[in-house]
Amino acid sequence: MNLPDTDNAHYHYAFKKGYRLALDGKPMSHMPSSIRRDAALREYFQMGWNQLQEEVANGEEDDAKTPWRSRFAWFMMMMLAGIGTASLMITQINDKKAEQQARIDAPANAETARPGENTASKAPEVKSEPSPDPTIDTAMNTADLSLIETPPANSTSLPEIPSPEAMTPKAPTEPSPSHPEKTEATNDGLSLLSPQARQDLAQTREEVLYNQSEKRVSMAPVQASDIRIEQAVLAEEVSNLTPTQPLGPFVPKYVRKVFFFTQVDHAADQTIYHRWIYKDRVMATVPLKITSQRFRTWSSKRLSSAWPGQWHVEVLDNQEQVIYRYSFNYITESERP
Repeated sequence: MNLPDTDNAHYHYAFKKGYRLALDGKPMSHMPSSIRRDAALREYFQMGWNQLQEEVANGEEDDAKTPWRSRFAWFMMMMLAGIGTASLMITQINDKKAEQQARIDAPANAETARPGENTASKAPEVKSEPSPDPTIDTAMNTADLSLIETPPANSTSLPEIPSPEAMTPKAPTEPSPSHPEKTEATNDGLSLLSPQARQDLAQTREEVLYNQSEKRVSMAPVQASDIRIEQAVLAEEVSNLTPTQPLGPFVPKYVRKVFFFTQVDHAADQTIYHRWIYKDRVMATVPLKITSQRFRTWSSKRLSSAWPGQWHVEVLDNQEQVIYRYSFNYITESERP
């Protein structure tokens, strides 16, 4: 808005009124009556209205003209930005190619000796360790597998327990790369063992190691004693000081743990022993403290399929004399008469 060159406030008011009326899009017929009655004010009102009309007309002409300069400037800016982006991408691609080529060339450069260098001093140092003796694992596995072998059907002899030397555990050794065939064979042999067979194997080894200092014993005659064995029962369990699920003279092989229950009279303040014997070898000796004249006590023993045949449980007094003996056979159901 360009105000007219006058100091009269009424003229300025009429000019602005005409300009605002034109700005609102209203015709001159909406001129206020106070301005319409004065010719000078009416003239300044028309001047303001015409000025806005001229400004609107000039703006439409400018919009109708093609802004080629602005478009050219934007085109140049976009071109420069595209060139910069493409240059950056090409630089990054070249850097990656150079890095990959350097990785490829690195081993070849490391292996190639420079002129004048002593290649003998650059030779890589190779550490060698003595390979373990493959016969150690073989002997150990042979001893382990022999514990679960069963006798032929037509044989009446009982399998022998391996010697303590064969059952002595050896330090674990790492398999030697020079004997891969023996390592695979050993692993295949152990994989044939069932979980129960592995448990029996570990139990047998533990029992033999525990009793390797024991000597074989002969069946001594039962001695007369003031101590009386009122009741002796071999059972699968003992509950509430009473044997449950009693077993007869033939114990099936699916039973893995047995209890020998005894009721003792006239042994107060003494110690008696339950001695478990298999094939004339003492497998366990359990001391039992008697605290009253009439006393019930028991001991237990885990069995293994590697120990079939005749078993004896002896009751010893405090002088280790046999005062009672109980015998049973640990057999399969098919072997039961």
